[in-house]
Amino acid sequence: MNEEGEGHSVQGEKPQQSIVKETKRIAVGTVIMLVVMLAVYAVLGKFTVGVLLGGLLGIPTGFAAALGLVCVFCGAVNCPIASMVLSIELFGAGQLVYFALACGVAYMLSGYFGLYSSQKIMYSKLKAEFINIHAK
Repeated sequence: MNEEGEGHSVQGEKPQQSIVKETKRIAVGTVIMLVVMLAVYAVLGKFTVGVLLGGLLGIPTGFAAALGLVCVFCGAVNCPIASMVLSIELFGAGQLVYFALACGVAYMLSGYFGLYSSQKIMYSKLKAEFINIHAK
């Protein structure tokens, strides 16, 4: 708390500044993905990231799209186990190892942001450390 009673983030920025900074990062990432998807659409006539990544990784585009769906869900809700259960329900257990790996990567990359602000994250995703914070 500062003298006016306002809280600051860990880096010393005001919360509004950190929100603006994160919003700018999201906007830049969205523009980059839009440009990539438009390029894929121009070349292949299809408009999905699954087409792009499936072709680059040598996997079927439908499977790449399924991985993407589960990863987006996992990153949004910060629940890798629920995401793996969802993948089994929707796509079967045959490729569970790939879905589990994708969920783990998405969970680590999502940071401490999530769909549910009341969600408590008890341990750091990067270190063996107790942090006990709410998702942002």
